[in-house]
Amino acid sequence: MKRIPYLLGLMAMLLLSALPSFAQDAKLLEVLAGKTAPLTLKLGQLDGTWRCISPTPPKNGADTFLSLIVSSQMHQPLPMNVMYTKGETVTAAGEVYLLAYNYSPQAMASPEQMQRGEAPKMVPMTADSEITLCLLNIRTMGSLLDIHPFDLKQEIAAGPNAMALQGAERKAKEASLKGNLHELRNALEQFQADTGAYPLALTDLLRDEAHQPTAGVDLEGKRVTITRGSYKGPYLTTQGGLPSAPGIPLNPFVDMNAAQPDPNNVATHWKYQNGLLHCPDWMKGNTLDNIPYNGL
Repeated sequence: MKRIPYLLGLMAMLLLSALPSFAQDAKLLEVLAGKTAPLTLKLGQLDGTWRCISPTPPKNGADTFLSLIVSSQMHQPLPMNVMYTKGETVTAAGEVYLLAYNYSPQAMASPEQMQRGEAPKMVPMTADSEITLCLLNIRTMGSLLDIHPFDLKQEIAAGPNAMALQGAERKAKEASLKGNLHELRNALEQFQADTGAYPLALTDLLRDEAHQPTAGVDLEGKRVTITRGSYKGPYLTTQGGLPSAPGIPLNPFVDMNAAQPDPNNVATHWKYQNGLLHCPDWMKGNTLDNIPYNGL
């Protein structure tokens, strides 16, 4: 028990060394009191004047600690996924901070579910989901990626996928996502090697030689005539995958039971144009290894 005062004293010393002027900084005290900006908001309070950003990790741990102080959920690490901001800043302790809000996914399980050993279920993101204030140090926070206007419907659609999935389930989905992207890109390159063009649509990869395409595109989007007999498809196994286009791999983050976005639409699973394949625009945020989904 004698070690507790010592540990508390040590923590206080570390806090004071990291925050040398907090006690004298009125602006920071106002931020901590919620006078400069609310400590929490509901997601539905945001509108199109807000911007979604994906910050890269700060350059040193002290700045992570400073950012956490403003959050009403200090027990949680500062995520580096999608955050929300209007671009407003505050000067505190001699540093300039960007005011931003963060959504922390929540999991719930009933006592009966816990007794059965069932994993907690992620609480769906809604307009009433709470977002909490964070301070991002402008000098050390690194880069801001994937900046785009806030859209409530898009955020709710992406939330259970890009943000709420955690641990082994998300890791497995991301591995499957990368594998399917690799498979599709290999098929696109084989199509181009045989025909001298990329397919007009991903479904052209599934055609048999009796129904080979007559035209494709180059990387600039210019139409290219495909010489008859050069097509050697199909370039994907025409079984499994997307029900509406058997052979096209599924995006594992798409909820096949959802009404929107349409899970039977190829464009819901993959963004394809002129030989280039990416994750769809609704997939916001970063992978577990901090790579933007739209950068895979």
